Amino acid sequence: MRYLDETSHHKDQVNKLVRLRWLSPYFEHLYLDQITRDYCRIIWNRKVKATSISKANRHFETVRTILNRACGEWEWVDKVPKIYMGKELKGLVWYISEVQAIQFLEELPEHLTDMVEFSLMTGLC
Repeated sequence: MRYLDETSHHKDQVNKLVRLRWLSPYFEHLYLDQITRDYCRIIWNRKVKATSISKANRHFETVRTILNRACGEWEWVDKVPKIYMGKELKGLVWYISEVQAIQFLEELPEHLTDMVEFSLMTGLC
């Protein structure tokens, strides 16, 4: 609750609430000093199976932030476990279907069609 109070001015407050609501059943029965790296990894893996690595990372960034504040700012615990974060893909990978490619080529001006078709066929774009 203290974390939410201190970050109430942040733009992503709703996202924090959503994340904490999902995490709550896994952590509400533990004291801060009972949270371990292994336990967090188990819960992180559950989140990955349900969604994605990036969503799991966002959830556990929140856990890590709260634990770091509990140790550094609030002095509630003496040490914080290192929280595992998965490796995310860099950049956005985007594919179009063959039907979408054909529709796209049909909409292009004639002078661009050859260049875009070449790019699509070779994977250039």
